[in-house]
Amino acid sequence: MATKNTRWAKISKNLPFALEPTNWVMRNLPFIFYIAFLSFIYIANARYAERKIRNIQTIQKDIQKASWEYLSIKSDLMLKSMQTEVIKETEMRGLTIQELTSPPTKIIVKDEVY
Repeated sequence: MATKNTRWAKISKNLPFALEPTNWVMRNLPFIFYIAFLSFIYIANARYAERKIRNIQTIQKDIQKASWEYLSIKSDLMLKSMQTEVIKETEMRGLTIQELTSPPTKIIVKDEVY
């Protein structure tokens, strides 16, 4: 039987048996699928991690905004709860509350009463 004298036939005569393209691909097909599967997992994991990082960053921004709001409300409350501010507010509303001029007295209870 005569072989065709094609370009591939000339090249394949010089190649060793292991480098023949069809045979090499067929023998290593499971490994090629394994590498493709690993690359798919690698890409999916990278996208998952990026999505998680974006979510973490948005949550951190929300926490920071809530912290700023908390500090703002806390400082307003501290200002409004000062004795002079309370007196000003009661005078504006028409309530008759006066500022203490003497310190409060301490009540002492003896143990014998109980």
